[in-house]
Amino acid sequence: MSTVHCRLIFRSFTEEQIAEFLKECEMHEFAYIINFITGQSVHYGTGTDDFDERHEVQFSFDLKPLGELGFTKKQKYDGIVLAECDLASNFERIHRSLENKLAQDATVLYTPLSKDIYPKFFQLQSFFSVNRILFGNIVNKRVFAPTFLFDQPVDASSTSHDVFKKYLQEQRDMVDDVDANMLMICEHDREELSICFPDILNDKLKLAEYRSNERVVEIKFKYLAIRRLIVTPRCDERNGIRVTFTFQLNYSPSVYSLSYME
Repeated sequence: MSTVHCRLIFRSFTEEQIAEFLKECEMHEFAYIINFITGQSVHYGTGTDDFDERHEVQFSFDLKPLGELGFTKKQKYDGIVLAECDLASNFERIHRSLENKLAQDATVLYTPLSKDIYPKFFQLQSFFSVNRILFGNIVNKRVFAPTFLFDQPVDASSTSHDVFKKYLQEQRDMVDDVDANMLMICEHDREELSICFPDILNDKLKLAEYRSNERVVEIKFKYLAIRRLIVTPRCDERNGIRVTFTFQLNYSPSVYSLSYME
């Protein structure tokens, strides 16, 4: 597979801190990539363009041989996704190791520069299982309505899974049963994406009685409201892929509550 080219974007890093970060990357033995090589380095001051002051460093890497990773040629895109998880996990690890030396607002992001490294075909409707959603900013954020952190009851009582299933069938035209407490739904033929979940309380929690067990909460983001999207993939302890989406918005999302009381 050909070399993949990317870019690291540093904000509020000194030259010495950037050099230390890159040295850690070059010395690290990645699980899915080889030949991590840094390239052109450019500093952009305030007012240079529409973005903030930053330092950009280009780098490249090669994916390890597919056979060594246990993949076939048809699975090369899977290998690239795992390689990016490998990169993001280690960038985050190095960033944490330097936290005591960095400014409080120091951030590092990376973006791919190479084209045609992802699958070319996507469905018009894509949905992803979600663990939680947080509102705020990168420095200070809080979990929104944390009831979905608990497993849904699945019995035949009024707190059953049926309310979410009914919502997905009637409001989202999903005929397949989705085994998830919370979903991010991207409908590319519409103007917005949605995050939805049943507002079901765990029996062990002693929260306000006015919160109904028979409703679904839906949070909608207009695509036009998204100023910047940061995607941070990582590998978990079970070698699965977990992704954090950070949406920086021009204005607040809309929050809806749909009741299904009969």
